[in-house]
Amino acid sequence: MKSKSIIAALLAVFTLGVTTSCEDMFSIDSNRVVLEHEINTSADSVYTTLGVLQCVRKVADRYVILGEARGDNAQIDEKRTKTSLRNLANFEFEDENEYLNVRDYYAVINNCNYALEHMDKDLKLNNKPVLMDEYAALLGIRAWTYLQLAINYGKVPYYTYPVVTEADVERAYSDEPKDIVAIAADLAPQLVPYLDEELPTFAATGVVYPQLRLVLAELYLWSGDYENAKKYYEEYFMKNEKFELKMSDDNGTVMQAGYLEFGGAFATWDGRTPKGDLLPTFTVSTPNDTKKEADMISAITMETSSASGTVSEVANLFRQGYLLPSASWKSLCNAQQVFLVTETAADSKRTLNSTDKVGDMRKYAYTTTSRFFSTADDGLEEAEEKLIFTKHKEGRIVTQRSSIACLRWAEAMNALSRQQYAVAADSAQYAQARMNAMNAFYLLKDAFKVFFPEGSEVAKNFERFHDIIDPAKNDLQKMYVGIHGRGTGDVYYDDKYYVLTPEVIGQRLNKEPIDVTFNDTVQFIDELIIDELALESTMEGNRFGDLIRFAKRRQAWGDSEYRDFLALRVANRGGEEAEAEERDALYNKLSGSEEYWYLPFK
Repeated sequence: MKSKSIIAALLAVFTLGVTTSCEDMFSIDSNRVVLEHEINTSADSVYTTLGVLQCVRKVADRYVILGEARGDNAQIDEKRTKTSLRNLANFEFEDENEYLNVRDYYAVINNCNYALEHMDKDLKLNNKPVLMDEYAALLGIRAWTYLQLAINYGKVPYYTYPVVTEADVERAYSDEPKDIVAIAADLAPQLVPYLDEELPTFAATGVVYPQLRLVLAELYLWSGDYENAKKYYEEYFMKNEKFELKMSDDNGTVMQAGYLEFGGAFATWDGRTPKGDLLPTFTVSTPNDTKKEADMISAITMETSSASGTVSEVANLFRQGYLLPSASWKSLCNAQQVFLVTETAADSKRTLNSTDKVGDMRKYAYTTTSRFFSTADDGLEEAEEKLIFTKHKEGRIVTQRSSIACLRWAEAMNALSRQQYAVAADSAQYAQARMNAMNAFYLLKDAFKVFFPEGSEVAKNFERFHDIIDPAKNDLQKMYVGIHGRGTGDVYYDDKYYVLTPEVIGQRLNKEPIDVTFNDTVQFIDELIIDELALESTMEGNRFGDLIRFAKRRQAWGDSEYRDFLALRVANRGGEEAEAEERDALYNKLSGSEEYWYLPFK
């Protein structure tokens, strides 16, 4: 009955032109008469969309907190963290918890449902549609919201009509809850006709709407339709000429690696060879060209004060050390091999220098060391230094980013390759399966066009990505860049660690090289992708969902220990310093069943 009570609480009246408050829209008596209002003017559509955006802000923080507090990249400060966050991180859902309330998600959905049903899509001005951009944006917001619900809660009540009467509540409750596969099957076809609609711009809101192609691709990725997921990720990148992953410093010199931060800041190093335990010179600079913020695709900007509306607590949770970098995340960063190329100005010769001591350089762009003061038992003040995340910009929640979409594109291609290989009937089909796996790998790893001869299939797929300035010649040349090199330098020179050889694959999968199969290669690439998602997208809100998605794919592949894939990562986030009892408790919860993978519907 809990689902019914939640739906009943969401009986809605739209007071267009009077208010854009999310609370007002959903604060009514259950027996109140609802007067339907057609949305047939630009002003109506603006008020409606702004009302929806107010509701979206209510769930923005939870996008990050639910995804990261339960994952393996962060660990909480047990002494300083509030109970609700601590219980969430420990998978203790018995008590009332502010992060578990689903009402705010359905406020977004119900507002979208009402607007989509009553918006006049045929309204034109000077023979041009007036409301189609808002209509497309609302479709994307609703699909994105349902996706978050299904990721976090499993099976959820699903309806695409406005719930405005008691009869609507009964109708919504009578339908069986849907999982992410069923939701995708219904929502995906609704998005397809509007993929090329230009989304609206409301400067005052600070919201960049989710791109429909990426929402659609993600729906297909979660539902296991890897062919369509690949199709729409590829369409997005091939249609988006602004996509770029290149790095530069203030002087315009292109480095071979670095990290494009949310706000457009570039983290780079100068390529000088480290000596002993010394790190390469590493700086963060902010270019003046705002177009270089292209890595961010969509975001939700929160209010600056609670008096104005919903403010975000995310940046504070990380910067105040309530959610700290986990031991396992730091170990993963430190385990990465860095390859640096030294340029000699006199003869333009390139010399490869590698080091095992640096680790992934994105760690230095994501974090800093901060000092925290507290009162000791003897009453004296003591200081403690902690590594904290500084990744989030104050008051903004990024929901889509190019590099993350690129990794999911790789994920879809790699999973598709296994499906294709299993049913291949001739050499051409086997070759296509192998090509998809190879493409996925090179979306991860940097590669100059020496690996991709002109006219090759890979070159054709990636030729529009971007250019790069050759430091020696100071001119533009094509370069095909994957994600891994953003933190590990000239990784295309790596012939030992980040390569597809039976020896390397067998070592990771604990198999003899002679026993390595094509499916092992796919699994190896899959594990590289989940690691790269940890390195590239840490603290962005995706991690626990990513772990569920990868674990469920292993289940589909017939792996009886698929639960261990998730459980071991989360249980070991505290590293060797964590109490064995704590690790065992987390592991037993998450490996015993999938009950704790999803939040209780409250």
